[in-house]
Amino acid sequence: MENIKRKILVMSGKGGVGKSTVATNFAIWLSLQGKQTGLLDIDIHGPSVPKLLNLESQTIQGKDDQIEPVQYSNNLRIMSIGFLLPDDSSPVIWRGPMKHSMINQFSN
Repeated sequence: MENIKRKILVMSGKGGVGKSTVATNFAIWLSLQGKQTGLLDIDIHGPSVPKLLNLESQTIQGKDDQIEPVQYSNNLRIMSIGFLLPDDSSPVIWRGPMKHSMINQFSN
């Protein structure tokens, strides 16, 4: 994360207000402006970014000892726990330390 020049966080304390939709549309817009863009979906219990981008059949690939994000376009790469689940109805039952560990792994 220290190599990323600018970071924009989209958050709210309430669910269902469009955070993923806003973040996804903003990331697409930035990438269309020629900016190298990454979108990190850290909604552990309801990852919707893969569905919003029609990437549900994609999976994360490993390279050396790191995981590589899914490439949406030349300028946009996506990382979401949704790429690790067998389907969108699979539950993720994690508590704080496991969530924190996953977010750290995705952002490195």
